[in-house]
Amino acid sequence: MSTIQDNLETDVYAKFKDWLDESWQKPIGFFVLGLVIWIIIFTFVKENSFVNQFFVLFINYINTLLGIQFFEYIFYLLTLIVIYIFIFKKVEYPVTPKNKIGIYLALLNNYKDKESNAFLNKIEIEIKDILEGTKTENIFNVVMLDRYKTLKIIKGGLSFYFPNIKRPKFQINLDKTRWTFLMYGKVKYAQGYKLEVDYILKHFKSIDLISSLKMGRDWKNFLKIQKWEFDGSEERKAIEITSENIKEHIYYSLGESLYASGLIENAYAFHDELYNLIQSKKDNFPHIDWLNKKLEKRLSDECFIISNYYASKKELQLAISWQEKSVYFNHQNYYAHINLASNYYLNGDIKKAYKEIELAEKTPADASFKLSKAFLKIDVEKKYNEGANLYIETLRRGFLPEKIIEGTLLFLESSSQKEKPISLFLKGLINYFKKSETEGKEIIMDFVNKNKENTEYKDLLNIAQRYIK
Repeated sequence: MSTIQDNLETDVYAKFKDWLDESWQKPIGFFVLGLVIWIIIFTFVKENSFVNQFFVLFINYINTLLGIQFFEYIFYLLTLIVIYIFIFKKVEYPVTPKNKIGIYLALLNNYKDKESNAFLNKIEIEIKDILEGTKTENIFNVVMLDRYKTLKIIKGGLSFYFPNIKRPKFQINLDKTRWTFLMYGKVKYAQGYKLEVDYILKHFKSIDLISSLKMGRDWKNFLKIQKWEFDGSEERKAIEITSENIKEHIYYSLGESLYASGLIENAYAFHDELYNLIQSKKDNFPHIDWLNKKLEKRLSDECFIISNYYASKKELQLAISWQEKSVYFNHQNYYAHINLASNYYLNGDIKKAYKEIELAEKTPADASFKLSKAFLKIDVEKKYNEGANLYIETLRRGFLPEKIIEGTLLFLESSSQKEKPISLFLKGLINYFKKSETEGKEIIMDFVNKNKENTEYKDLLNIAQRYIK
């Protein structure tokens, strides 16, 4: 009978322990856990004669000091409140410290055996090993979420992402954690343990967290006006993580987190490392091929942003170097071709400038390549009539986003161009068709007055007469 009773007690204890382990972050489990801890503490106090004697002396002293007889009950209540506050802090999602990038891993393991646990542990170990070999180790705050929080994320879908949804504290709440990158998924078994994950990336709202590890202090200001492409709530395509490809996923995760946080050059370093790592595998594994294509676009975007930064700093050779990398990774990056053509022109590489415009024309995102062609016809080939008419036709009928108009005006007003008569003429045309007709007329009139005796520009002067009458 005693053996049966012992087994029953053991079974009940085991089931209660499992239930508490699964439920302590839920309201009822939270309440029960607090009571259990409270009972354990005061059972220990009552059964330990030395501790109990000290406790009684303490209670009597406070009762005498306050002139009351019930402080013992107040103390019990205060202790319970402190216990609940302590547990509540554990229920909350851990917050990423300021000036760090929060990477959150919500990885669910329903197998719980040694092999599956070792598989998940390997992910943490790989992250630490990779970070220790880089200069960015102190930037990241990597959090492996516990089972309960992981379940809430996986079962709740993306509801935690939307800040306008009001949620109780016991529901998913990542709002105040400063998370940037979330990887979530379940461990599965199919000829070995695998992890099918999705990624969610959130733009870090304060680029001030770190100006950059390598760039100048004005990098953050450049990014604020750059508005680099980024899908804040985009769910990444599910990819299986196996023990063989953990490293690839970590490089991807760290690079994406840096990208979202504005540390573009550091993101490029991680993504470039990953790109080199997977080249020998891409033809044999479909998911690696997908990742390779994704990386090529991301690397091209990163190089494009960095090149624009150096161009804004008038560091032409660095701008060209990064733009060449951008078109290497993505031959269809239209704006990289356009900007590279502009910088080749400024560098005196006219043939290369023409070549880039031809490449841009194959995948046009707008009509700016026609403006570039027209400009070269006027400035290089001296085909003033043909070039000016193409420029006017493009301004009239071509699709030209505002950023292209503003960028073209900045180019024409740059130190290398503003003294040229043709720059004044083209600036007048842009203003006439895209800004203010009155202001455009004034600028074109200024061009005519300054160059009416210059026979070289007779074709441009004749065209100018159409717009100043």
